[in-house]
Amino acid sequence: MDNPPQPNQALFDLIHQEMGNTQTHNEQRALLEAVMLNVGLYAYVIERDSSGKGIFRPVFGDFEALFGYNLITDNIDYWFDKLVHPDDKPRFYASQSVLVPGSYVSNEYRYLHRDGHTIWLRLIHRTVVNPTGGFIRYGVIQDISTFRDADRIKEENARLELALAHEKELNATRNYFITSVMHEFRNPLASILLASEMLERYAHKISDEEKIKRLHIIQNQVIQMRSTLDDMALIMNNEIKELGFNPEPQNINDFIHNAIDLFCKGMGAHHHITLQNNLSQNRVSVDIRLLKYIIPTLLNNAAQYSEEGSKIICQLYIEGHSLVISIQDEGIGIPLKDQANIFKPLYRGSNVSPTQHGGGLGLTIAQECATLHHGQIEFESQEGKGATFRLILPYKPMD
Repeated sequence: MDNPPQPNQALFDLIHQEMGNTQTHNEQRALLEAVMLNVGLYAYVIERDSSGKGIFRPVFGDFEALFGYNLITDNIDYWFDKLVHPDDKPRFYASQSVLVPGSYVSNEYRYLHRDGHTIWLRLIHRTVVNPTGGFIRYGVIQDISTFRDADRIKEENARLELALAHEKELNATRNYFITSVMHEFRNPLASILLASEMLERYAHKISDEEKIKRLHIIQNQVIQMRSTLDDMALIMNNEIKELGFNPEPQNINDFIHNAIDLFCKGMGAHHHITLQNNLSQNRVSVDIRLLKYIIPTLLNNAAQYSEEGSKIICQLYIEGHSLVISIQDEGIGIPLKDQANIFKPLYRGSNVSPTQHGGGLGLTIAQECATLHHGQIEFESQEGKGATFRLILPYKPMD
């Protein structure tokens, strides 16, 4: 904020010196008032007796125009309570209780005008001990509302600029999302269309085995598209966090066996799958709902980016206080330049063929589910030499 001009003590001293040397009392007062009016100052005196009762005495300035009230001067505490903005009262009264006689104090508070609008005032005053008891406070008030308004406008402009930048970022993300979705659906739709046209045009020429193969292509592509749509719904509707975390005693070995059995009937059908279980206690506390979003994704990725006939090794073991589920493949690996981005929505590695389908959301969802499970997914990979993904969860064995 541009600071309001401070009253210039040197200027007042110079004026006082000149007035004392050459001018009458009325001339002195007129000159001083002209200076104070020019810099927007109001002068006042507050006198408090030994009992604490305070009297307010205006010295210079139109206080009625400033506050909208004809100030009655015999009870300053009444006006403090009436005029000081409620949100600033605690700070105002706290400062009043620590005033040190002989020192100059400057504070800024909000006040309420009679018509309801808020005004910002800067108070500069000095408190002295009254020889007859109590104290006297000499002060000036400066209306700094315009400076505060300018600051508020700057803050609002900054907020709007930030909101605009955020909106541009959202639009860019939205456009990228739409483009990626179109890309992800274009290839499976093309496969479905081609397979269905082959069945329609050449049904009388192709064998039953070929017909079944074409139908399986259609079915697999529809399943892939449905999975992609489900993943998109989780991301776009921010539904992942709504899954919550609800661990229960489960046989983790049974769960992994079932997941691998389903995997072997689908994308893992043409790979050599090995399960190595090094757990001494298979019954652990986990949230199976969350694991169902993680383990199949890691298995499917291992198969999707590996040659048919390659090995996929799944391991269960304990490392410190963590349960680790590791899935290792012999696939294309992840280039170093892509590794920082693979958990981002719709991100595809630079070495992934355009003909390879996948929604690009599986790892994003898997990582968020791992986080919900108070765990994480780590990986090691080298381009052309496969990848190892490790799901690391708190290990809580159940007797």
